[in-house]
Amino acid sequence: SLFEAFLQNESVQNMTGHLILSTKLSSWPESKGVWPTDFSRMQSIIELTVIDPLNTGQLPDCVCQLSNLIILDVHKSGYTSIGNSISQLVNLEEVNFTDMKVGKIPVDQMASCRKLTAVHCTGVKVASPPAEIISQGPAAVAQYIIGLGQGAEENHDVLLMMIGDGEAGKTSTLLSLKNTETNTAHAIGVDDRTIGIDISDFKPFHDRPLRFFAWDFGGQAVYAIMQQLFMSRRALYPLLWRVRESVDISKFTQSTMCDVCATPLLVPKGEAQQPIYRVKGQGLCHAECASYESLITGWTERLQFRVPGVTVVLVATHIDCASPEQVDEQCEAVSKIAQRIMARQEALGGEVEKLKIHNEGKSLRVNNVTGEGVVELRDQLRVVAEGLSFYGEVIPSSYA
Repeated sequence: SLFEAFLQNESVQNMTGHLILSTKLSSWPESKGVWPTDFSRMQSIIELTVIDPLNTGQLPDCVCQLSNLIILDVHKSGYTSIGNSISQLVNLEEVNFTDMKVGKIPVDQMASCRKLTAVHCTGVKVASPPAEIISQGPAAVAQYIIGLGQGAEENHDVLLMMIGDGEAGKTSTLLSLKNTETNTAHAIGVDDRTIGIDISDFKPFHDRPLRFFAWDFGGQAVYAIMQQLFMSRRALYPLLWRVRESVDISKFTQSTMCDVCATPLLVPKGEAQQPIYRVKGQGLCHAECASYESLITGWTERLQFRVPGVTVVLVATHIDCASPEQVDEQCEAVSKIAQRIMARQEALGGEVEKLKIHNEGKSLRVNNVTGEGVVELRDQLRVVAEGLSFYGEVIPSSYA
């Protein structure tokens, strides 16, 4: 009531300059979510700083009725919401949202603030403006917001980054995904393997706006360091691994050794015989020696280091190279690795966004020769892509 009486004084209402409003005292009415009704009369205020750690609601509409406000600083406040009424601040040039715990900044409404030159929002975790724009500084954020007022459209483009070791079937799987008629791919010769990165785009569904920009990475180890430079958080990452080739053990002798652990591949009669696989780069080996640990862990660690929080979809290829039982066994082994990775992330905790592995680490299975599993993979990629935080976001037409 004292402050309301203060506001009703005509000389107070005509004050101009910078008002710092601190509401730290527990007796301040704002602690109950109530602002003085006469506050909006202070139309001569051109700069306002609100220090309000007690309130976690929406920034009061009466603040947004100060039509002559040029600078608004609420970065020390505890507000968790910025209302659409901020569009009334048509003379606003600078606003500071730094480190606020808001779930959304109404950028579409702020587009009417045509005089904006700086919007500070470092430390604010929102989908829009995008993190890439925020990292460029306050002036870039202001330009982005003003751009929305000059024409905007929804973003339906998603980077599809095909990753995995050499000869995992990345190019064949991509060809199958593009081939919506037969869901198959032609044979790829040695001279046609991916060198560096191949880039293309396609629409997986004619009746949906989703468009994939596919980056097909060469899987050889020599490319690994270079590929990290192109990783983007605005992407979906199918991680492809090749089913190990099963072999006929009838031609083996007791002297045939595992190329990994150097022990006999065959066990004495009466003992359980492990499956034996032929693995590129390893030779003949026991099932337990044909480990996927380094493949799955290596790729996920590189992704989490470079672009924390992205989504990975595990894909098993060449499923015709082993029996259904052996494919099940290998998929289960990969799933356990993925689950250990996710559990390790949870144990570490911290504020860094955690890597997401689709379908709890279970692999989707494809045969690019017959088309088996390709329709399901295409549909699952659509579901994941359309659920990404940046899919469908409204962006300035000039940025699109």
